[in-house]
This record gives sequence, structure tokens and C-alpha cells, in this order.
Amino acid sequence: ISCKKKIYFLTEHKFIYQHFKKKIYFLLPQTYMNLSGIAVKEFLDKHVYIEKLIVIHDDLDIPFSRVKIKQKGGDGGHRGIKSIINSLNRDDFFRIKIGIGRPENRVEVKDFVLSNFTDQEQEIINNLKIKISNLVIILALTFNINLAYNFLNPSN
Repeated sequence: ISCKKKIYFLTEHKFIYQHFKKKIYFLLPQTYMNLSGIAVKEFLDKHVYIEKLIVIHDDLDIPFSRVKIKQKGGDGGHRGIKSIINSLNRDDFFRIKIGIGRPENRVEVKDFVLSNFTDQEQEIINNLKIKISNLVIILALTFNINLAYNFLNPSN
């Protein structure tokens, strides 16, 4: 996707699911994370309404591999979310937050979030992909946060 003055590419712009006339796209901005709002706005301006936006992002304040959903609110200190909120002038979109936990042993946050997962952590994240994919489909088709909560935390 390109803007008129600067070019920003989305490496992923793939149709991944269709239910009647609804399509779900997965976008991966190729801007710096702190500027991801520019690419998101460009796509939304051309393709969909903001009510249909679901952002998946990491979260330091959630324990590793836990998943939470939120429908609106502030950026929580996440610069990518801040960029999206500022670019869209709105905060009423769904967020799927994937916990990465806080760094240990005085590791700088910047270094921590840019580091690779260990092999064990990567295996856990890979196992989350199906659950998160299904969560995206539930939210995209129903926009019902209660159904999404129930999916994440089923009653026994």
C-alpha cells in the first residue's frame, strides 16, 4: 500500500477467510512499529471501515503466552497502538494482546522486545496461532466481545 508522498508496504495483505460477504485480511505493516498507524490508516481508507479493525500486538504487562482482548481504550504505553490511535483519531477498535511478560535481570525493555524467542517460547507461541486465528474469526464475524471472552475462557 502506498501513500502519495512516502511509500509504505504491507508484506501481508492476504485474504484468509470468507463467510458470505465478509472477508478477513491480515496486514503486517513494513513501517517501523512506531509508525504502523500510517499503514493501517492507508489500508482502512481504501478498503474497510474502522469498526472492522482488529489489532494483534504484544504486551509486556501480560504474562508470557496469555491472551487478552480489549475493545477500546488507551495505548497502554505501546507505541504501535499509540501510532494507530493517533493516525485514526479513534481508539474504538479491538485489540488481541499476546503477553510477552517483562524482562528479567535488568534487561532493557527495547532489547527485550526486539530479541528472538527461545526455542521453547517459540513452540508455545506457535501453538497459540490456531487459537488466535479462531479468535480473530469470531471477532470479525460477530464483533461480539462476549463470545470472544467465552472462547478464550470457556467454562468447565
